[in-house]
Amino acid sequence: MRRNAPVTTTFPAGHWRLGAAIAMLVLAPPAQADCTSREATQAERQYNERLSAALVAAMPAAPANMWLPAAPRVAMGTLCKDTPVGDLQANVYARYHYRMSPAEAERLTRERRDLEAQMSAMKVLPPDLKREYDAVDAQAQQAFREAREAEKASNKGLATQKYNESSALGAQRDAVRKRHLDAIKPQFDAVEAKWRAQPSEVGEFDVVLKANGYDTKPAANELDLVLGKLPSPQVGKGFKVYGIQAVVSGPSSNAEQRRALISGFDRARLQALIDGPPPETPAPSAWSVGGPPQMASAPATAPAAPAPAAPTVTAQPAAPAAAPALAPSPQPDATQQAKDAVNKLRGLLGR
Repeated sequence: MRRNAPVTTTFPAGHWRLGAAIAMLVLAPPAQADCTSREATQAERQYNERLSAALVAAMPAAPANMWLPAAPRVAMGTLCKDTPVGDLQANVYARYHYRMSPAEAERLTRERRDLEAQMSAMKVLPPDLKREYDAVDAQAQQAFREAREAEKASNKGLATQKYNESSALGAQRDAVRKRHLDAIKPQFDAVEAKWRAQPSEVGEFDVVLKANGYDTKPAANELDLVLGKLPSPQVGKGFKVYGIQAVVSGPSSNAEQRRALISGFDRARLQALIDGPPPETPAPSAWSVGGPPQMASAPATAPAAPAPAAPTVTAQPAAPAAAPALAPSPQPDATQQAKDAVNKLRGLLGR
């Protein structure tokens, strides 16, 4: 038996680029490519209309210092001719934006500069190694100067000899520094790990809410919530939701924001979709569309001395750029937004 046709939907490759929130309702799970599509039955249309509206309305409100720039939208997938009636699946996506408060960003900057200063201080050679380093370096520089003088005198043999001597001394000098870096590596790595683990000051968090999905395992930058039974039966779902999974992904160092979004889901509301049919009219949405929240400026402080670039033994990521200032958008009524989403779905369903 052929299964359901794959639904091809393209999403931005960069998970945290600025962009509108996206939602998609999938009538069937991906399967074979030799699918002859069929129209949804009246019962399937009505069920999907209610289920999609309930899932869209169940998306969480934007936590502190976050906002939802666009409401979730609904798009239809494809049913194969031999897909059992009522064998349905649904996914809703949204993208939340985050900007750290000025006071927290200032505190983070001070902490980052302190860690950078610690790394710079750790890389300084102790007195005994500094004397050894300088002595070998002086010899390398002297051999290099003698090589240049031999070149000017057209003595190619001596020039080559002195260049080779300078290179060998340079390698010996660098080995002195490497001995020190190897000795401090455990301590340096510990400080560097703190520097790398600091949260991003701006970011985008993708939230997906799936009904009758496949229980995908969250990646390192994801956090999930699972209710009911997943994976759901591959056939014979019979107009029933067996399990729901919410997955939040975002910058790997911003675990607090991922937890806040997962905590924003009303578990009782989601469980009700498993225990019974979706409601004729969903409860009001907790979320609303808008721009960045108004934030109080951080208290003025004395200008800090320019911080040196973060010293590393290995390559380090660049600090995130500050988010551009955006004018706040008007806050439309949440209930009206949910109704608009349902009306869009009706248009796609041909109703």
